[in-house]
Amino acid sequence: MIQVKQATSFEDFRTIEQLAREIFPAVYSPLMDPAHVTFFINRFQTSKAIAQQIATDHYHYYLLCLEQQITGYLGVQLRKNVLHLSKLYILEAYRGNKIGKTALQFTDELAHKNGCSTIDLYVNKHNADTIQIYQKAGYIIQDLVAHTYDNGHTEEDYHMVKTLS
Repeated sequence: MIQVKQATSFEDFRTIEQLAREIFPAVYSPLMDPAHVTFFINRFQTSKAIAQQIATDHYHYYLLCLEQQITGYLGVQLRKNVLHLSKLYILEAYRGNKIGKTALQFTDELAHKNGCSTIDLYVNKHNADTIQIYQKAGYIIQDLVAHTYDNGHTEEDYHMVKTLS
């Protein structure tokens, strides 16, 4: 059974940080400078950064579990009429178990419950497999956006949008 559990404690946030430190290098090192991957984790995915995002920026994080085993996490930000899907990461050993599909369905439900008519996200333009997953779930590419970070790294992401009915 797949469960989506809201992350509410600092221990949960530490678990998410540990997941990020395992998942991010595997996913992103082939796509970008490994130094930027480390920068990104240290800037946005530490337990302290996650707690700050929740406290001040309307973020919510969730642990994704399969048979009580933590397998990944989801991060969303509530904006006016839009739910921003910020993070969806699953440990490689658990991919293909419909955990991502369940997380995306949960995201749709969360958007509806919060009166959002749209869900948006950004995905690295070279992350072809993930782009296909989002397209299959009803997301369309709206535009290409360049993000420049404080460390000087620039990456190009597709801005993808799903309109809810």
